[in-house]
Amino acid sequence: RLTGSIDIDCGLPTGATYTDPITEIPYIADDAYITTGVNSEISSIHISDDLPVPLRTLRSFPEGDRNCYSMRPPEGRDKIYLIRATFLYGNYDDNDRLPEFDVFVGVNRWASLRFDNASHVVNKEIIHVPPLDHIYICLVNTGLGTPFISALEVRHFHNSTYTSVSGAPLVLYERLDFGSATGEIIRYNDDAYDRMWYPYNCYSCGTINTTLTIDSVNRTDFNLPSKVMKTATRPTDENKPLSFELNTREATLDFYIYMHFAELEALQEGESRVFDISLNGIVLRRNVVPIYLHSTTITSPQSVRGSKLNFLLSKSMNSTHPPILNALEVFVIRPFWQSPTDQADVDAIEDIKSTYGVQKGWQGDPCAPIHPWNGLNCSNNGYRPYRIISL
Repeated sequence: RLTGSIDIDCGLPTGATYTDPITEIPYIADDAYITTGVNSEISSIHISDDLPVPLRTLRSFPEGDRNCYSMRPPEGRDKIYLIRATFLYGNYDDNDRLPEFDVFVGVNRWASLRFDNASHVVNKEIIHVPPLDHIYICLVNTGLGTPFISALEVRHFHNSTYTSVSGAPLVLYERLDFGSATGEIIRYNDDAYDRMWYPYNCYSCGTINTTLTIDSVNRTDFNLPSKVMKTATRPTDENKPLSFELNTREATLDFYIYMHFAELEALQEGESRVFDISLNGIVLRRNVVPIYLHSTTITSPQSVRGSKLNFLLSKSMNSTHPPILNALEVFVIRPFWQSPTDQADVDAIEDIKSTYGVQKGWQGDPCAPIHPWNGLNCSNNGYRPYRIISL
């Protein structure tokens, strides 16, 4: 089992559990984490043999503006967590009407959900350091359909590899496995943290691979899966740069880049693979030399902004081999601006809720982001955490 993980199949009957036959991850029902909502199954026409089991049920929220899952990981606050929420509409309500709604982490908006069709699976992932012991994931009705959720997963990272310069949360934009020979999505248990790696092959790119294990002697802090790192892409014409483009369509967002490399060929004496990396015309790193069968990660020294991300890996003058790239992660820096309610006040009001069995729709943060809990009055000067001032 993943250390410190929470794996919820939303919409399972109360108390139900099972082990996913593909990932071998044990999932539990969500009734211990939320008290509102309606359990449903997607329409049978959207169920196939290759549809992951956690996506076959969901919990919808036809009532209330904000409905929140409350999770308390054993590692507590101020630790790094990967949080992933998954959504598949699947025409569960027989309305054949795609909803739109927002998802919040604590008191701040994480994402706005939209679907291309009823079979569209949407994964939203964020790397977050919660300031409270509780992690609240809230579904917010924006007036464009009933919010719902299919699965909710929390993973604890044991180091500080994924941190932005500002310390702001990182929202996943892309996680790509270059040169994939199988076209499969790679996740746990190939990836110890259950990151999901999607196959990607760029135009005018060739592939390179090895049957040997990457990082068999020493693991890097990123603990990258060997199955991802043992394939890579390179330019079809070895005398040309390796170039590709990601269209973000978001000129105002700040992106943070992680590029992962490993040499897959045993170069002979006199041979070399040396290259420079540029992004949107700005040099990120010169004279990069991948290490044979060992992972190396290069990050952007600062955030990058642009509606397009143009990557260029250029062969150095004296290099005998072209550049390669094994894997890439792109995150959006999400500058959360609103503070949650003071932890001592949260603990106190949660005790009151539990002791007296309060059923007043008390979910998520007591004071934010939309309305305080029914019956509470809160204070906030815009800089300090909210405080509960009366009940």
